[in-house]
Amino acid sequence: MTDISITEVERELAGLLPSFVHGGVAQCGSLPGELLAEEANQAQPYGKKRLEEFTTTRLLVRSLLEKLGQAALPLLSGRHREPIWPKGVVGSITHSGGIVIALVARQEDCQSLGVDLECRGGLVAKLFDKIFRPEERAKLLDLDEENQSKSALQLFSAKEAFYKAQFPMTHRFVGFEALSLSLPTKTGNIACTVVADEIREVFKGRDIRLTVTSTCQFALAFCYVQ
Repeated sequence: MTDISITEVERELAGLLPSFVHGGVAQCGSLPGELLAEEANQAQPYGKKRLEEFTTTRLLVRSLLEKLGQAALPLLSGRHREPIWPKGVVGSITHSGGIVIALVARQEDCQSLGVDLECRGGLVAKLFDKIFRPEERAKLLDLDEENQSKSALQLFSAKEAFYKAQFPMTHRFVGFEALSLSLPTKTGNIACTVVADEIREVFKGRDIRLTVTSTCQFALAFCYVQ
């Protein structure tokens, strides 16, 4: 997997986030500092790569929480490896291609956040049946090869971002079929419909915002729920 440009990720992320969301980007292993004691204890069994990602995300999140006026608190993982955010805070983490992204916001401003970064080149048409609903596949197959590849990665990243946003609200594992997506507009907005019975009621009447951007190196998706 080719490392992606941190400068491009920073630029694209800045264009996705509303003013109430604080976001940060870092190269894995690049931030000075150490894990807090409870974080270090949880990370003891981790291999080198996972420990580097875990450490970088925690240091990055700590700097973002300071912008919310939060003290340095340990950011531990739950039994499903989900981040356990401080009370009154929502957030999301993603890493790919040697890059880590973290987002935080006050829960009074939004119910949940999700972010996802995907490198180009890993999603092929033979996987469409496993990832996309029939109506989504039909839209993708109508596109030429270049736009099909680009839009498919954008939709995949959007589904991942939604999954990260929905889990703190539902505490449920759902598949890719749980959400029906439109193709992105020119501005990257994606219309979505929650179709999974087990989580539909949770999102009834709520505003789900999904936005995606992409370059020749990656796709980046952002989701928030109000």
